[in-house]
Amino acid sequence: MAGTAIRLSALILKDGWPGPVNFNLGMPANGWDNTQDNFKTTAAQEPPAYPLGTKIPAYTDNTNCPGWYTMMYLAFHDFSSQDIAEGDITGAKGWCAHANGVECGTRTSGIIANDVSIVPYYVVARCTTAITDATEGGPICLPCASMSADSSIELVSGSCRDLSYGHAYGWFWVGGVCPCKDATFMDASAGGTKGADVSVNPLTRAGDIMACISSDGVCFVTSDVSEMIDATSIIGRGYISQAWSCMSEGI
Repeated sequence: MAGTAIRLSALILKDGWPGPVNFNLGMPANGWDNTQDNFKTTAAQEPPAYPLGTKIPAYTDNTNCPGWYTMMYLAFHDFSSQDIAEGDITGAKGWCAHANGVECGTRTSGIIANDVSIVPYYVVARCTTAITDATEGGPICLPCASMSADSSIELVSGSCRDLSYGHAYGWFWVGGVCPCKDATFMDASAGGTKGADVSVNPLTRAGDIMACISSDGVCFVTSDVSEMIDATSIIGRGYISQAWSCMSEGI
């Protein structure tokens, strides 16, 4: 392989998130990154613009990666000021996955009757915080806007959709080709609707890939037998490929 990165336009996510895709809905009038749908404040907020867990398909005519993709409306859970800025995509730290309730502690109290051991599927956190299911082969996602939240604030108890404090809400890319033409946040500094660059293992080949996660970020690796052996956390849990790369060359 010529380098250690590929563009997002060469990455196809496998949608492993719960729930059906609603073909009766389309892209919001002001785009996926509009400020009404994507909450970034830490104070009391209006109810989510869409029911959490909503999945909407769309088609992009981006010449670099034309095709269908899926966006999902999720709640971002912040740990120790682990916000997401545009530069995090290039640094591979913007990737998110389902927040693991076992390690969330009291910061998730109030989501479901103050039971911190259960976190709804639509609550996500950064993969690099090591409190997500991504390290066990769980599905990953990428926000289409900067995310900032103060999840140390206890959420309003009651209905699991009654999330009024603490979390940020927004659209996340969960499946299909990269919508970097429709969400400029994902294009970052790369420009040209090729998408931001993401780290890959020097031996990564085209085909199924999985996320290798550390505090430094997310590095995608080829889903071969040797990687499965190294990934001891998913042994015996059933192997899940999280994405597909359509190129094996670096940028």
